[in-house]
Amino acid sequence: TKDNALIAVKLMIFYQLINVDKMLDNTNDPMGDFVNAVSADVIEWTAPKKFDEFLEATDQLNTLKPYVQLRQSGENMGYSIDRVVFRGYVAPDALQRMHDKAIEKRTSLALEKETAEEEQKMADFKLQKDSERAAQEQKLAMDKLNHELAMKEKNADAQAKLKSQEAALELERLTNIRKLDRKGEMATYLMAKDCQLPTVVNCATMMGGNQGSGIMHGLPGMR
Repeated sequence: TKDNALIAVKLMIFYQLINVDKMLDNTNDPMGDFVNAVSADVIEWTAPKKFDEFLEATDQLNTLKPYVQLRQSGENMGYSIDRVVFRGYVAPDALQRMHDKAIEKRTSLALEKETAEEEQKMADFKLQKDSERAAQEQKLAMDKLNHELAMKEKNADAQAKLKSQEAALELERLTNIRKLDRKGEMATYLMAKDCQLPTVVNCATMMGGNQGSGIMHGLPGMR
């Protein structure tokens, strides 16, 4: 590979012999020619890639696109290359351990990143819900306050309306009395009736024959 990793690629080749005469005329070892051609193709495909890039692109080895020399060699020998299957690779133990550690490290970092993102999302979600709850509570409090103010205003309007009606009735009553009572006698009576004075009782003890008996004298005009 580009970063000097030594690896062995394992492949399986599916082919058909189409022209025997062509095969006899062009090769004495068709299998050896296949191996040389496919080796050249794999080296050419792998050399520009780093080890990690090679691992990410191994699915391409299951197609015929990388095997240009193999297909050309098969055609020259009377063979048809139907399919090539990538069966894996073999790397030195030290390189494999390094790769495994790198994978483990990347996996750990990815998990930590996902965990941090989930925690942040949860914190944002809680903050959003707290904000929505506070806004809802504020709205409820404002609605309650507006309702109380509206009720007080209605009560005040009702009281003012009632007082206005009572004043109008009283004015109408006095107007009617004035029309009926030109001399003011009925008005005097009503004023006395509305402003009643407390009854005065005079108690005296009679001496000489009337002891023990109480005489109550009512003042004139008392009821």
